[in-house]
Amino acid sequence: MAPPARSHPRLFRRAARPLALAPGLPAASPPGAPRRRDREVAPAKARGDQLAVQVIPLLFGRNLCDEFDAIVLVDAPRPLGLERLVATRGLEETDAMNMIASQMPAELKRARADYCVENTGTLEDLERSVDALWSSLQRDASKVERVAAMDRVASGPEAASPRFLDSVLGHG
Repeated sequence: MAPPARSHPRLFRRAARPLALAPGLPAASPPGAPRRRDREVAPAKARGDQLAVQVIPLLFGRNLCDEFDAIVLVDAPRPLGLERLVATRGLEETDAMNMIASQMPAELKRARADYCVENTGTLEDLERSVDALWSSLQRDASKVERVAAMDRVASGPEAASPRFLDSVLGHG
């Protein structure tokens, strides 16, 4: 039987928070995390999905960026993040400040991210920004798939032709 804190995600987060904030802990993935990620992505691959999303809160701190094709960071200014942690998670302000301070600075995360979504407005604003990025990522994935198909189909000199490439990429 699981410990009571683990049986409810919010309680588990609260119980594990002191461990997550403790200085000097190794920045390693929890046991089984890579296998869990693989299990979550496998159905998307089986369906032929071009994109799969994974939410990994400590992606930067655990140096996992190289394991993904693209990194999307959703970021808010530190004071707004602090306000939201206190309001939505019921944290004491000191705990929220410690949580933020224990993370990699936003500037470093932004430098490592391929895309950054600003989370300074309403939830509806965030949804619009994410929808726009998602559409862009789908278009880009579709282009990559067309280029891969072109590589499989075209083996002659026409494959290097700018007109052929434009037609495959949807520009011509």
